[in-house]
Amino acid sequence: GNGAHVVTFHSADKADNAEADQTVNFTTDVDAPHTGFSVAGPQGQNDWFTGDVTVTLNAQPGALAVQSTVYSVDGGTPQPYTVPFTVSGDAVHTLTFHSVDTAGNTEAESQQTVKIDGTMPSLTFGDPSPAANSNGWHNAPVAIPYTDSDATSGVDGDGTGTVRIDAEGKDQAQTVTITDIAGNSKDFTAPAVSLDLTPPTTTATPSGSQDNNGAYTGPVTVTLSATDALSGVD
Repeated sequence: GNGAHVVTFHSADKADNAEADQTVNFTTDVDAPHTGFSVAGPQGQNDWFTGDVTVTLNAQPGALAVQSTVYSVDGGTPQPYTVPFTVSGDAVHTLTFHSVDTAGNTEAESQQTVKIDGTMPSLTFGDPSPAANSNGWHNAPVAIPYTDSDATSGVDGDGTGTVRIDAEGKDQAQTVTITDIAGNSKDFTAPAVSLDLTPPTTTATPSGSQDNNGAYTGPVTVTLSATDALSGVD
């Protein structure tokens, strides 16, 4: 087994002469060290980080001391590990590492992933449907399509949606909140929509000469007065 060993021995001849006991001391180590892995950084969601990550490697020896620990990031040149190191940049990073003890026993290479996404998702609005008239007003409920995306962790669903405006009002702007799988969240304001679903109201006022019974006895002038509480009268 692993560890320090002491072997006691002596020899005797055919005349029964025996030498004094002798000892030999030696150490055996057939077990490679084991390297632990821990990370620290701004936590997102779904095992993602949203910023730089500090990686700590902790080599545990077998019977003998650890001589060295070596690591690489994303298939790069192997580096000797001496102190915690930083992994940065939006990506799913691959870390490989192993340790060697003073007897030359080499640990099988370990692999871990570090997922970083510190970038907000993006969103693009399409054209409102139906389109506004020449005065910038709509007279039917409006739908505004959008597409959202995230280059690293992605977004939930199929990346599409629709803003719907069906209440009357001028320059109505709704907000859409998009969150990526890593937990980065951003608000986007849809194009403003002016919606008027109510027709104007018109009153007619006649004027002219009238007799005692209120009947007009000559030409009549009719004055029309139109009002609209929201978009106004054209």
